[in-house]
Parts: sequence; structure tokens; C-alpha cells
Amino acid sequence: MNNKIIKALVITTAVTAGGAMFFTKSKDYNPRSESKLNEKDAYYEEEGENPGGMISYLNSLRANQVTGVVSEQDYYQAIAASNALLASQKRTVNTVWTELGPDNVGGRTRAFLQDIDTPNIMYVGGVSGGLFRSKGKGSSWRPVNDYQDNLNISCIAQNKDRVIVYGTGEGQFVSIDGTERGTPGFQANGLYRSVNSGYTFTKVNHPSYGNIGSLAAEKEGTRFYAGTENGLRMSDDGLTWTIARSGNCKEVKVAVDGTVYAQIGSTIQRSTDRGASWTSMVLSGSSISRASIGISPEDPNYVYVMVSNGASKLDGVWRTTDGGANWTKIIAASTSYFDPLATTNPQGNYNNVISVDPKNKKRIIMGGQSLAEWIEGINPRIIASMNDFAGNRQYVHADKHIIEWDMTTNPPTIIIGSDGGLSFSSDNMVTYTQKNFGFNATQFYTVAADFEGNVTGGTQDNGTQYINKKGNTPQASVEIKGGDGFQSEISTKLNNIIFSETYYGNITRSRDFGKSQACIWDRRISRSFIGLSDTSKYCDHSHKADWAPFNTMFKLWEHPETDSTQARLFVAKYGQLWMAENATDLNKTPEWYLVSNTHGGGDVWDIEVTPDGNSVFLTTTGNLYRVDGLNSATYYKWSNPLTVPAGITTTNLNITNSSLRVITSVNLNPNNVNEAIITLGNYGNTNYVMKATNMLGAPVYSNITSNLPNVPVYDGLIAYSSSSLMFLATDLGVYASDNGGASWTAQTNPTNKFPKVATFAIRQYRFPNKSVGAIYAGTHGRGFFECTQYKTNIKKVASSAKPGLTVSAYPNPGNDNVEIKFNLPQDETVTCSAIDVTGRVIKVWMLGSLLKGENTYKLETSLFASGTYFVVVNGTRSKGTIKLIVTH
Repeated sequence: MNNKIIKALVITTAVTAGGAMFFTKSKDYNPRSESKLNEKDAYYEEEGENPGGMISYLNSLRANQVTGVVSEQDYYQAIAASNALLASQKRTVNTVWTELGPDNVGGRTRAFLQDIDTPNIMYVGGVSGGLFRSKGKGSSWRPVNDYQDNLNISCIAQNKDRVIVYGTGEGQFVSIDGTERGTPGFQANGLYRSVNSGYTFTKVNHPSYGNIGSLAAEKEGTRFYAGTENGLRMSDDGLTWTIARSGNCKEVKVAVDGTVYAQIGSTIQRSTDRGASWTSMVLSGSSISRASIGISPEDPNYVYVMVSNGASKLDGVWRTTDGGANWTKIIAASTSYFDPLATTNPQGNYNNVISVDPKNKKRIIMGGQSLAEWIEGINPRIIASMNDFAGNRQYVHADKHIIEWDMTTNPPTIIIGSDGGLSFSSDNMVTYTQKNFGFNATQFYTVAADFEGNVTGGTQDNGTQYINKKGNTPQASVEIKGGDGFQSEISTKLNNIIFSETYYGNITRSRDFGKSQACIWDRRISRSFIGLSDTSKYCDHSHKADWAPFNTMFKLWEHPETDSTQARLFVAKYGQLWMAENATDLNKTPEWYLVSNTHGGGDVWDIEVTPDGNSVFLTTTGNLYRVDGLNSATYYKWSNPLTVPAGITTTNLNITNSSLRVITSVNLNPNNVNEAIITLGNYGNTNYVMKATNMLGAPVYSNITSNLPNVPVYDGLIAYSSSSLMFLATDLGVYASDNGGASWTAQTNPTNKFPKVATFAIRQYRFPNKSVGAIYAGTHGRGFFECTQYKTNIKKVASSAKPGLTVSAYPNPGNDNVEIKFNLPQDETVTCSAIDVTGRVIKVWMLGSLLKGENTYKLETSLFASGTYFVVVNGTRSKGTIKLIVTH
């Protein structure tokens, strides 16, 4: 959605078709301490996104860094390589994934079809999540084929012969190249056709068509019409297509008498002879950038066109009552009470749809940001609410893209497809029901999980969703923040603590599983990060204006020991990295410190912290940096907030072959902090995965892209169970390697049960004293997925039941022998244990009875594998732990 968040509490009223009043409130609410009320119960935020920021973010990840576009050729080659790999791969990593949902949210929807013969059967398409089928009029949905080459469905139609065709790619309405401001879209891959009632589809090979924005079929004939970037096409069987009209066709509709209307370029064209010839319609005074067309089912002479101009603002609505011979402008423009396409932040090219009431040719329904109605003789008006609060039966999600009618009910049921999925109204639009059960087309940017298997993540235009297995189904989700959601974190120890954000760094902390949100800023960061002069309002976001990246990276670090409450939150602003102490200590206010300001002023794409918390890595476009000395620095609360504490340094690690490339992630080896895999974005390249060694020194890089398709990789991980086991989140799903990146295996097939969908985040978790190994993926179109086959239970490795000992180790990292020192408070009998990151005890040394004071002991580590260990010194009455890195 294109509208900005309203900064002050605004209440507007409108009258529904049934005469009831509804209220629109806005929430941009950040209380200084957690509210006792659910944030959503106290304030309502208009749902939606900011396309300007989002298009820049996503296309920076995907577009070729030289040309600035995602070319059809690069995309087709990636799909072909993916298919070839699936067909030929011999070495396989046999993961099995389980879909986690959400099963009640939906996602951006531009395609809907009701079966001609069986009205109970319906189809709906997600713009990046594939096709879904319902046998019960939308009561529940199931995906048709998660492993199709392309799941970016933009339109669908069925002809009289029962052939079904769907089109892919929404580049007609949103930028996939990063050359204009709009919500992000995914590239097309042609048309797909079914001749068995939609059970299976095969690709129709016409790659030159580009993005396909519209499909229509004759009511009493066999002809299809497809509106593509490269002309209006037509076919009598959905298989063989010919060009009917050149030019960019964004919209095509067919009347019951066979007359065809289409937007071609900046004109409206009409054909009365099945596409053989065309006449340009004269809409006097119009300036067409995008037009939606509505034709009366009861009288084909009544045709309506809603026009948005080059600024995406409403240019007006025109009508003909004589089949196109004459046109009259019936709605001039937006008013204070009628603004469906939004004037402040117009979006008429993104969402613009019009439909004629099938029982009243003089009544139209218009969709854009909001839903509106016009009846001849009555001023147009808004007829639905955009606020999703409990009990609001007038709610329809913002950003409408399709309007259809189910004629088997009386009155006809209107069906609206939006950025939030599907809304049905069977009472003449007095109330609406959301029908998204199983339509898991939600577009996530991140994923975070806890030790109970609850998951959360931020989405495109559907807020931050949280699945806690306590809803109507185990996959039901609750929205804990509105608008666009991005990064999310759940404490690995205190899973009631959740961090989440909306656009431009509006980061909050919840102490009650997302029910309420709290400000986490202090006065230090307010004076610099947020830019407030009145520090008494440091939690007031009503002043902000893009003071942080649209998708602001943050990362939670927690001490690896079970009983430690030490935690830090890292947040990246333009050219600055900030760190908060006491991030999960609810009894203390987070204290913020600037820890780096020498890594350039662009976006930070990823943050990774070493297990001991002493170093943090961050990626930018073309560069990888390491910030060191966090544990030994002295933090002065009253020092200049823009001064980096002494002892903290930032080093450019000079990653090779990354010029102008987005370095999407850096992922440390949990078994050896000196190793990592680094992933890169942007189509049109050949190196997408790099392995790095000596990460705490001067890293050495090698390309391990190997047989991976040339496709952007957004995230990755090295498994706890084996340093040779790796996973990647790519533009075409998940890939895995069990030989250290020497070869990669696609997981996008019915055996592995992972869809071929853009996957932005993949994380493996170690929950202290609970488990290690569960892997979670956040997809941009098919929700969350989980793999538990590497999950094992672990034992507690440390305890605070005894007074703590200070333990040191030298050298650290060590090699064959390491000397440890500790100071006993009294005479004690002492043992020493080495435990790996999975909780497995590797070695126990019986040190015997030792005297009070400093003690020294040499550990032989020559037989230890390179990796990270915890050395636990356990006395009769005291205990201490140190993290030890062994390298050979």
C-alpha cells in the first residue's frame, strides 16, 4: 500500500451500504513501557506498505548491479539451470520440510477464477506463491503445484472448452527492475495451461511475451485474450497464440456479446470482430497511464473505465451506454470523502480495479487502496473499512486488485482480492468475511523461532505475524504489528520477549509474546539516531522521516550459557552501527552505544555476531566489515553519543569479486568461528556463495557456487551437526550441500516438500539447555517452513547455582595446548570439562584438590577438532566458564 502512516490520531467516518458508521484510526504508537493493552486494541494503523522504500530494497537484492534490471534472459536461464539440476543431481541432501503456515492470512492476490461447471470450485493465485484450489467456495484452499517453474501468478481465465490458462509476472503494475518506485514484483515465465480442470498445468512456451497482466475469455466461445508487455495476444485453445494488437496491454475484458475492450499503451481499444480489427475509444480529457475496465453482464452496452494518470492519481471514471460510441466522464476526481486510489501517495498503477454490479448496470464498485461505490444519481463513497480489529465485519484489506461475483447466490456474492488475500460479501457489501484458510501466499522477509516451535516474521503489507500454536489451528497466526514488517527476533531463553519492526527502523520490544509493544530507545540514541532535540520524547515516532533504512537490519545476541541474562541488540543505521546493552533484561533500560561509524553510508544487509559477543560482522553493498573489541571497551553513559568507545575498531575485510554487489548475508560456522559462508545477490553473475577462512584475522575467500544456478542467494547457514552441511535461501527456494559447497542439491521437489519460491531467510537454532538443530525458512510467497531432522536435545552446560569464577585461556584461539588460569575463593576440589556447541562433553580433566588463589593448568587439545568449545571449571563451591576456539 502506498500511503504513509498517519502521524497523528485521525478519525474519519464513512457510511457503508447498509448505513452503519465505521471509524478509521491510525496507530504509530510506541509507549515508553509495555502497555497493559494489546497495541492493536488501543490504536489501529492503516495497513499497508511504502512502495518507494520497498522497491529500492528488494531490487537492490535482485537486479543486475550493472544494468539495474532483472532481465528475462537471466531469469529464464536460472530456471532452466534449476530444472537441469533437479533432473540430474546424483548426490542429494534428503531434507524434509513441514509447512508451518500461516493458514489464515493470505497474500497479494491478482488472479481469481470460479469454475464454469462446478461453481464450488475456485482458484486463486498469489503473486509469488503459486496457484491454490478450493472445492468449497473458498472455505479452504490447497496449493495446486508448489514445484512449478514459476509461482508468480498474475491472472487466470477459463474458456468454454474448460481449458484454464494462467499468466505470470506482475511487472505490468509494479517494477521488477528497480527503475521506478512501487511495490516489488517478480519476473514472468510465460503462460501455463490445464486441460484437466486445473489439477495439473504445463508451460506454454512463449517467453517473449514478458509480464502478463491480464487474461480474459469469451463467455460463449473458446477464445482467450492475454494482455502482455509485448502485445495483446489471442488463442482458441490456450496453446497456440497469435498477436491481435501490438503495444503494451495492461487490461483486457470481454463482454457477453464477444466485444473486446483493452488498454493498449495510453489508449482504450475496442474490437467487435474477435480481435481482427480495433477502434480507439475517445475518452475526452483523459490521461491514461493505467485503466481498469468494467462491463455490465446484463447489458454489454454499459462499459466503465477508471483511469489513473502518469502520477498514479485518479484521472476520472468514464462510461459509455451505447457500446463505446460515446463516452461521458461520470466521476471527475478524488474528493475528501472519495479517494480510492489515494492522493497523498497515489498508487493507481499498482491497484486499480472496477466492476459493474451484475444486477444493476448503473452501479459500479471500484477498488484501489480502498473500496468504493458509485450509483447513478448518488455521489461516490467509500464502503469498507481498512482496519483489522476484532469484530470489525466491515474490514477489507487495503490494496484491491480484483473484483469478481459469484452468481449462484442471491444477492450475488462479491469477491475481492487484495494484498491480504480474499474477502467475500454475500449481503450486498454490508459485511465481509475473509476466506484465506490454507491460502498461504504470505510474503515474509524474515523468520525467527523459539524453543517451543513458535515462529514470527515481518511481511509485505500483512504486518508482523506470530504463530504460537494457540489459535484455531496450529498454523493460525496473529498480527502483532501492522503495516509492513521486516526483521524479527525471539529470545532463545525467554521466549516471551520478541523484537519486531515496521518501516524505517520503528523497532519495538514485547515482553508478553507480542501482545504489547514497548519503545527500546534511550536518550543517547534519540539525539543522534532519531534526531530528536527534545529528548523527553525519545519514544515518539511521529516526527520521523526516513531516519533509518526502510528495512533496518537488527540482530539479537545472547550469551551462550543457559543461565546468563546478558544480551545485546545491534541496529544498523546509514553509516552507523549501534549496540544496546541489557536487551532482554526487563528490569533495566537498554543502554545504546555507537560502536561503528566507518563502514560507509549505504544499507547494511546483514549482521552476524560471534558467540562470545566480542566481534560483529556486517555486510554492505560490495563490502564486509568486522567490528572488534566489544567485550573489552569501556562504555560511559554520559559521553558524547556519537563517540565510539575506545578499544572498538572496524576493519574492512576486503571481500573479493563483490564490486557493486549486495552482500546479502555472512554466516559463521558454529563449530569454528574462523570460518563462514557469505552469500551475494543480483542476477547476471556467476559467484553467489563464498567460503571464508580466518574470519578473525585477514580472511581468505573462495568461490563455492559450484553447480548452483546463477540466482540471487539471500541467506545461508552452516549446520551445527557438521561443518560440511550447508543450506542456502535463494530466489528459487532452498539448496543444500553435504560436502562443504563442492556441489549443491535443490530441495524444491515433492520429496523434500519445499516449494520453488523466493526464500529470504533461513536459520538454525541452538536453544540453551533445550535443543539444537531445528531449521526454519521464511519464504516470500509461501509462509514459513521447518526442518527438524537435525534437531537433538542437549544438556545444560553451565549453571549459576555456584559463585562465578573468572577463567582465562591463552592462547585463544589455541592449537595443540592451551593454558587456563582461574582464581579460587577458597580451597576446593576441581574438575575441568570441554563441551562442544551441541552440549556434548568432549573431555574431562580431574584437577584434584587445589589451593585458594590463582591456579594454572595446561589443557591438551591436539586431538580436538577445529571448532568452538566451552571450558567449564567446576569446583566444590564455585564455577566458571570460558569459550575456547581451537584451530589446527
